[in-house]
Amino acid sequence: MMERGKISAAQGFQLMIGFMLGSSVLFILGLEEAGKDTWLASLLAAFLGVGVVLLFTQLGRRFPGQTIVQYSPKVLGLFLGKTVGLIYIFYAVYLGSLVLRNFSDFLIGTVMPETPALVFLIILGMLTSYAVVNGLEILGRSVEFTLPMVLISMLLVFVLSWQDMRFENFLPPLEDGIKPLFKGTISNFGFPFGETILFAMLFSYQNDLKQGQKAYLLGMLAGGILLALRIILVIALLGTELSEQTAYPTYTATRYTKVVLLERLEPILMASFIITGFLKISVCHYAGALGLAQLFNLKTYKPLVLPLAVVMISLSLITYENAGEVIVFASKIWPVFSFPIQVAIPVVLLLISMLKKGEG
Repeated sequence: MMERGKISAAQGFQLMIGFMLGSSVLFILGLEEAGKDTWLASLLAAFLGVGVVLLFTQLGRRFPGQTIVQYSPKVLGLFLGKTVGLIYIFYAVYLGSLVLRNFSDFLIGTVMPETPALVFLIILGMLTSYAVVNGLEILGRSVEFTLPMVLISMLLVFVLSWQDMRFENFLPPLEDGIKPLFKGTISNFGFPFGETILFAMLFSYQNDLKQGQKAYLLGMLAGGILLALRIILVIALLGTELSEQTAYPTYTATRYTKVVLLERLEPILMASFIITGFLKISVCHYAGALGLAQLFNLKTYKPLVLPLAVVMISLSLITYENAGEVIVFASKIWPVFSFPIQVAIPVVLLLISMLKKGEG
């Protein structure tokens, strides 16, 4: 294997959480459809996400030591399998560019409006390049150091904001029936829970595949709970209408509280947002570079890291005209675009591999 590093179950658990928080700490999808029940939609989407984890971990256990780019040709044949591998490489790079754009827009819109987007994109791209070049073990160690800071800051905000929360904002539940909740669940599944299919590129590097599977399942559920709590915080502080109208509702909600201490915590909150973005972009960057090297049977993925960073930065600049376009794309188009990649293709791969084993 061109990647000699391994990650522990604990690191896999934390990487899964960090990846899901990613740019999800900035946005809340499903508000337009599910309204005050969006927190429930997020929880339901997390349970659907468990299915995604089961798909890629079962495939990984059937093909130990191989990524989805490597075992797809064995399942589907050379041409179709290589095509599937290329699809997942493109998906990783495109998702990485999307998250890069999310965070550059966020920094410009909140703290540095005069700074060109390219500056933030280059800084983030170079940071993730450094992490990816140094291998998966370094990424695993970095999440052990950075994720606790993110979780502590989230907990502090939740506790300190408690006195300002208005839980009547959630009444009455399911006021418009099940259909809006279903639509909100689909939006939340596509972003971020279904995106964890990219861990099909990392799972083979777990120290113990069985323990790794448990860790990813627990990480999915833990991430789902954290994201639901974040939505509860935002709606309890801002209400549904203001949450929908705000570009970055989590950031806005913390500024609306009356607790003076939160003003002093603002730099820490900003840093925690950037950390989650770094983790998600790094996973995308790593998956893209590793997958491309495996697709063309290269000895190492490292020479591809910087060129892919340039590609992601370029895509993030040319694909969208403004931050509003990014949000519309993420909520309306991304779930439909992603579904075959997140669910349909892995299901087909698993079923065919099971049939082939049965025939053998």
